[in-house]
Amino acid sequence: MAYSDQEKREELVYLADFLNSVEIAAKVLEKGPYSEEISLLISLPTAEDQENLTAENAADKLHLAVGHLLPLEEEEARIIKYLSLYTQIRVGTGDLSELEILKLVNEMNCRVRVGSFYYGPGDAGESMIQYRAMVMGLAEEHLDGGVAAETILEMGIGYDQMKMLLEGHCLSQDET
Repeated sequence: MAYSDQEKREELVYLADFLNSVEIAAKVLEKGPYSEEISLLISLPTAEDQENLTAENAADKLHLAVGHLLPLEEEEARIIKYLSLYTQIRVGTGDLSELEILKLVNEMNCRVRVGSFYYGPGDAGESMIQYRAMVMGLAEEHLDGGVAAETILEMGIGYDQMKMLLEGHCLSQDET
C-alpha cells in the first residue's frame, strides 16, 4: 500500500516536531528538485566541530540523514509501518583500495548497534559508504519518537566512528 502524500506528511511532521523538541534538528522536505518523495531531513548528532560552517565545507561537516516511509503490501500495511533512514559518506578516490574499504565496512557492521553499512558507487562516480537503519511501529499509531531519536543518535555515533576509521586509515597509510 502506498501512503498518500498527506499521510506521509502527517507522520513525518509528527516525527520532525518530536525530534526538534529533543534537540535533533529535523525538517520535512516536500517533493521537488531535491526529493522525489516527501522526506524527513535529519541532522545526525556528531562529535565533530560544526563551527565555521560554510557552503564549501558543509558536505563534509554536516552529517545528514534522510527518512522515508516505505510502501508496503496491503496486508502488511494494516499491521506495521517502516521508516527507512539513510545517510552516506564519500570515500576519497585513491586513498584506500576497495578491499580495505570493505574490511572497514565489515568492522563497522560488527560495531554498530542499529543499521548496516554498505559500500558501492555513488551518483557522480565517487565511491560511497551508505548507512541505513529502520524504525518500525504499529500501522494505526504514529511511530515512536523516542525510538526514532535513539536510532538517530546511534546513527550519529556510527557515522562518526566510520569517518574516524576512514580518516585514521588514510593518515596511517600516509605516514608510512
